[in-house]
Amino acid sequence: MMKNYLVACLALISTSVIGQSRVIDSDKTSFWSAGIDGGGMFFTSSQFTSADFYGYSLPLAGQVYAQYNFNEFFGVKGNIFTGISTGSDGSLLYYEGYYGESDIRATFNFLALQGDDYSGKTRLVLDVGLGGMLFKSNLMQRTNNDVRPNLLTRIPANRGSASLATIIVSGLRFSTAVYNDLDFNIGAQMMMALGNPWLDANREGDQHSDIVVMPFVGISYNLRHVAGKNQVVLNEEKYRSLNNKVAELNQSLEEEKLTREMMSEDHNAMSIALQREMDVLLKEIDSLQLLLADGTQISETVKKSSDQKGDDINVVIAEQGEAKWRVVVGSYPSRELANRFIARTNLSKKQMIVLYSEKLETYRVIYKSFDSLDQAIEARDAAKKEVPDTWIIRL
Repeated sequence: MMKNYLVACLALISTSVIGQSRVIDSDKTSFWSAGIDGGGMFFTSSQFTSADFYGYSLPLAGQVYAQYNFNEFFGVKGNIFTGISTGSDGSLLYYEGYYGESDIRATFNFLALQGDDYSGKTRLVLDVGLGGMLFKSNLMQRTNNDVRPNLLTRIPANRGSASLATIIVSGLRFSTAVYNDLDFNIGAQMMMALGNPWLDANREGDQHSDIVVMPFVGISYNLRHVAGKNQVVLNEEKYRSLNNKVAELNQSLEEEKLTREMMSEDHNAMSIALQREMDVLLKEIDSLQLLLADGTQISETVKKSSDQKGDDINVVIAEQGEAKWRVVVGSYPSRELANRFIARTNLSKKQMIVLYSEKLETYRVIYKSFDSLDQAIEARDAAKKEVPDTWIIRL
């Protein structure tokens, strides 16, 4: 049993050391911590498990420790333990024992293996170590439950002193921060007395050693932020990582600035064009008269102007004359913008004209003109596939 226990401890330590190099390089900050725990004390192989007898006391234990953490992953801890335990075999025998123990342990915080993602607010710590225990244990015999029994065996034998046992100790502890560097702890530890089965004053059960288990809760304080007057504690890896992120952000800002400068002229031109188009739309809204149910508009009549200036598209000035149903696909504040629309549109340009309204100071692009409203509606619906805002006006 002892051999298997030692092999298991060595395997855990080997696994921890394999992952340690990655963490030690990433966090070189060392710090002290100290704590206190309280809990129970139980033997795993003792036959004295009954608590129904005269003289029974709660099996209580406590410990204090100081720990030096070389980094967030690895540390060394000094521990002092004390406890009292009693138990009966359920018939005539019971024992009472008093224990004091000290040890040195290596600690391994497995949550620190997360690397840069580790916040330090929680810890899952395995500790393994070696120590010595001084103990005094008495085996008693009773006649009934109400009378204190007679002493049968005293360990050590009737010397009134304490016996020394070599102890292998291991434990598992979970810690979480509750306030700044103050942690709450919960866990359990196991102490094996090598070659000494007399911790419960009896050799029955395990013939070679006794094992004590202590479940506990406690608190600890981490002195990770305590530095000298002129000393600054620096995590070099996290500092380099932060600098890299700042450099990346600065580069992104420079690229965005350059992009904005390159696009500024086009952006300004687009803003001016949009503003002009907005002005035209506002003028169109102001000029709306009574709308027909099918979406047509009544307006002034027009006739063709003689000033064509050699362009392929006719320019018409709004005057009194014969009115027609006009399919309008655009309205612009200048003739150049109207011609630009005509040049890029996919609509047929055979009957397309530009109509200038002096009243509204706008150039309307007329797709087609009809005497019949039904024909105008049909043409409007077809044109909407290319220009969704197409409307009909009576001019």
